[in-house]
Amino acid sequence: MKKKISLALTLVMLCALLAACGGHSPDSNPSGGGAAGLTSSEELDEITHRLLADWYGYIVRCEYLYGDMRWALSYLDPFFENHSWSSLQIARAAMDLAKRETEAAAVPLEPQMTFDDYDKLTRSGADVSAVQLAVNSLQSLTDAVSLDYHVFRDCLNSPAEEFFLTYELSYFENWASLMGRMYDIQLRNCAVETDYLLLSIDNEESEARFVEAIAANCPQINARREGNPQDQDALMTQLTQQTDELEMLVGELSDVTGQAKANLELFRDMADLDPAGSNMDNVKESISAIAAGAVDLKDFPTALPYPDWWYERDNETFMYVWNEKSHGEGGEDEQALLIPTPGDIIETPPDQYLVKWPDVPKDEYLSYMLQIQKDPDIAENLKKGKEGDAYLAYCETASVRFSLIWEENEVSLMSDGSVCLAPYWYFYLQCTS
Repeated sequence: MKKKISLALTLVMLCALLAACGGHSPDSNPSGGGAAGLTSSEELDEITHRLLADWYGYIVRCEYLYGDMRWALSYLDPFFENHSWSSLQIARAAMDLAKRETEAAAVPLEPQMTFDDYDKLTRSGADVSAVQLAVNSLQSLTDAVSLDYHVFRDCLNSPAEEFFLTYELSYFENWASLMGRMYDIQLRNCAVETDYLLLSIDNEESEARFVEAIAANCPQINARREGNPQDQDALMTQLTQQTDELEMLVGELSDVTGQAKANLELFRDMADLDPAGSNMDNVKESISAIAAGAVDLKDFPTALPYPDWWYERDNETFMYVWNEKSHGEGGEDEQALLIPTPGDIIETPPDQYLVKWPDVPKDEYLSYMLQIQKDPDIAENLKKGKEGDAYLAYCETASVRFSLIWEENEVSLMSDGSVCLAPYWYFYLQCTS
């Protein structure tokens, strides 16, 4: 993919960048340099090149970490506005694509700068202390963003009430909005810190080459450089203001997540439904109470209940696929897979999605098959079979198409988007309406 290629070529680009800037070998040691005396201008140029190489490697990774998440979060806004199935599918796919690209781009950064290099630049008058701190914090930054992706994956794909209950959706929308603003500030911080660094080193030739490189490979960070003041004090003031804003948003986020957790505990007590062992009147009463707070969802397809094993394990794998018609050599239309990448514009929902759950015993799969057949339309049209040790099930009607397969303790669900996974109460209402 284009972003993976861009990251893989980073080192090559940096070598070309450094050579064009100075033309000196990093191994050279001009006379007059060193900690004991004044550092020569030639050696300072070489150290500056290494500094910019480290900073470039850092902000390229920030472009992926912050930028891809910001791109994915933007696709939640249409769903919050229209509550449609198509918008939700696009948002889910965008988050999944961004998560995969970010994981692929999480290549460790091997700094070129040494403590002695930083010391020489500092004694020459350059304020570069923030570079060393940022580069050394890259792994913890990557871990933090990876955790955010995990949480969003849970909310978007795993068993949850976020999209089915009004108050849950309200909390999730507030949370996603705050996270989007926080990631935007992180991108703006990178832009301000970059401009501050370029002013600090005061090397026009190096700056020109560096700016050209980030313009080509860090579009989101580079766009946020527009309008930045070209004064170090003003940049520091701006950075302080952005950091204060970020701290304020962290506090708001803590309040939102605290309220959501409290409501989740109350909901779990109310939604602990076991129709097989409960009084059906009580079940109906509980479902009616829950449904009173349901979201007015638009164009949602036939529901399948969340399988019990999903609640227990939470280690599923999702994949979303778009089909694109291409004109073959023989003049016939052929189907080719189309996979967007972060930064692309996604206008249509994926044509198919696939989810796999590992470590599912056969009896749990068979029990789930009985559960989904409580829907009369599914029961009437479900075709079941067995090939070797694999259990196969397929359902196709005018509005529903999905397959459900168990093989070697792995369950696979594939659909063209004509079914959705939902809480039991939602499935029950569908079956009885």
